[in-house]
Amino acid sequence: MKPQDDSLAEIRRAYADALATPEDFGMTLEPAATFSARMIANESRARTRKRRIAAVAASGVAAASVLTFGALQPWRTASAEASVPQPLSFEHGLDSNRSATEALQSLSLAAAGGENAPSGSEQHVVMARWPARPGADADATDEEPISDLYERVTRQDGSVSVHRVGSISLDQKHEDDLALASTDLPKPTGGEPAVKGAVDPDFARNLPSDPDKMRAALLAESSCPDSEPTTADTRCILEVLTAMHSNYVVPAAAAATEWAMLAKEKGTTYLGRVRERAGRDAVAISVHTGPAQGDRVVLIADPDDGRLLGIEELNQDSDSIAVQKVSIFLRSSMG
Repeated sequence: MKPQDDSLAEIRRAYADALATPEDFGMTLEPAATFSARMIANESRARTRKRRIAAVAASGVAAASVLTFGALQPWRTASAEASVPQPLSFEHGLDSNRSATEALQSLSLAAAGGENAPSGSEQHVVMARWPARPGADADATDEEPISDLYERVTRQDGSVSVHRVGSISLDQKHEDDLALASTDLPKPTGGEPAVKGAVDPDFARNLPSDPDKMRAALLAESSCPDSEPTTADTRCILEVLTAMHSNYVVPAAAAATEWAMLAKEKGTTYLGRVRERAGRDAVAISVHTGPAQGDRVVLIADPDDGRLLGIEELNQDSDSIAVQKVSIFLRSSMG
């Protein structure tokens, strides 16, 4: 080999050593044949599924029907500079090992005794979500976690609109502003025509009243296979439930079945009482969603009527607790 060839080989070896591999990040890639087979199976399932429910995202104030099941996927990864909400203060702490079964059953009973919203042709849901899209509030500083405030409307013809009506801080000192937003929402202006038939407007109303059958129906609506309860399946169920509460006025009976279904899931923990981000007194249920031990979804509910008030994703390690995503359901009504 010529001297210049030796030098070239040395450069190539050095360059190869400098490249990061999946193992450097604690990741293991599955064989190509396995990955290909899984993708083909997922595509086949996706083609056979009916488009019945959607998590709707917005661009600016314009109403858009973007159909995706990314309800528990990041709306947008928070930048390093963005302020992150502080974790809520739970009665028993995030290290609680108390069983959530009794609390979930109590929520089911409370929801069963609740009243349904009056009938109407439009389902209105007002919610806040974090992380907000970049530029949501030009006057905000990095010292405050800013959430987007939305009103979503699902109509009886299956069309869905989402209007971004402003931004609001999730800082605890602004909880009164967040509470006020649920009753004094600015009327959205502008927007694009919604597409008819985008979703099934009766999805929430037509869910089975049997917990096991509801579980199967929700899994069928997700990309997960129907199987015995696992943390992976539980995460897929929560994905659909988040999308459902973001788009529909959920009947009391369906909410009661939801809680009864979750009472049978694995990996649930009762965190106790909590004052949530809009200042409402609530109870919190932690659901381990893996794959990391500290990954969890916290469900926040009104103990008096069983309403789901919020969903937060957290990651906890030995040193810290990080809030990953926040959904706050401020109001749902028929119009």
